[in-house]
Amino acid sequence: MIGCACMDHQIPNSLRFYRKRAGLTQQEVAQILGLGKRGDDSIMRWEKGYRLPNVINWFKLSILYKVSPEELYTEFFKEMGKDFAKKVKRKKSGK
Repeated sequence: MIGCACMDHQIPNSLRFYRKRAGLTQQEVAQILGLGKRGDDSIMRWEKGYRLPNVINWFKLSILYKVSPEELYTEFFKEMGKDFAKKVKRKKSGK
């Protein structure tokens, strides 16, 4: 799993949205992904933005939720890009 300090954006909401749309609990998703006894903790961490799923689980989630892998993170990276662009702009302007 990958830690991410910028998870206050869209990815947790996206993961939660698609799980709920599929009518699944965190525990059910964990079982389907084969995450073991504490797997629902992993799902909770992903949905709260404490961690990101690894690449393999990312693709499994996209198959489970019947969306492309890109759909799971597009909004997140759009927002992250905006934040980065703001930082670059501030650096260039000397603020």
